[in-house]
Amino acid sequence: MKPNPQDFYDYPAAEREGWFISHAAGNMDGTTWRLERDDESAIFDGDPSAHAHVVHAACNGDANAMKALIFLAHHEPREIAEIEKHAESAGVWDTDNESPWSYEFGTLAQEKLAAIRARHSGVWDHPALVFFGPLADFESDVLHILDTCPDDLRAYCCVD
Repeated sequence: MKPNPQDFYDYPAAEREGWFISHAAGNMDGTTWRLERDDESAIFDGDPSAHAHVVHAACNGDANAMKALIFLAHHEPREIAEIEKHAESAGVWDTDNESPWSYEFGTLAQEKLAAIRARHSGVWDHPALVFFGPLADFESDVLHILDTCPDDLRAYCCVD
């Protein structure tokens, strides 16, 4: 089953800002997912400008931009490299930085476990926590994160 980026980020909000993630299987560079400018809104003069905007927004706490970059880091690493290159050219990113959206992702269940551990440890800027949204009450947060967690993972998700 093909992943749907709209399950990971707020497409309408991104579109209002002038960008979106497109699906285009068979690109010459072998990529399937791309972060692109919305041509109809013409907010950006091209994809590189949209890339720089999304990176800048993510680095400044925009959860929607971060979620989009996390999706691409997990599903399209070549596109992330291109996005970071354009953001560096625009002066909003240094490719020597460690990308907060490019930590090693595993399965969705592993991402949920990472979010639970980060929340339990008080690591509020962990990408997995950004991915699952703002969390306030630990018990309900864990239940929210575990909502689709496989039963065999629940044993590893025990927290005091």
